[in-house]
Amino acid sequence: MPWLSQGAYAEYRGKAVDSLFSLNMMVHLEVVDYNDTHAKLLVYMRVETSLTEPVEVQDAAWVNLKKNTYEISGYNLERTYDDSVYVEGFGTRQCIVQEYRSAEETIIYYIDKEVRWPLKIAIRETDMNLELMLVETNIQGLKRQ
Repeated sequence: MPWLSQGAYAEYRGKAVDSLFSLNMMVHLEVVDYNDTHAKLLVYMRVETSLTEPVEVQDAAWVNLKKNTYEISGYNLERTYDDSVYVEGFGTRQCIVQEYRSAEETIIYYIDKEVRWPLKIAIRETDMNLELMLVETNIQGLKRQ
């Protein structure tokens, strides 16, 4: 996998608005460790809303390198399919789409078929839909056009 090196990263940004508040989110994924079967990603999130002070959360997620799936605590992989996705600055890319569900929400990863890294992350809840688009990366094959 071309992104499998310590320090490989990608940053995503998105915004959601409903009748009560607005929400801005930034997510930073970075490879911090790997072995023959898994890569450990540091996941840093910053959430700002019009109602509260900014919240910062840091966690880790493991990617199964053989299956190219994520192991996210509290979520189950429900569905996988192929699709194309347009990301501003990166163009239209062919993707493997993976939908992970928990009791409260669904997280959808749009993973570039060639590079095997997420181009877009969507979060679906009952009252909110948020799309996080790739805005910055140092991963070869995902440079801005």
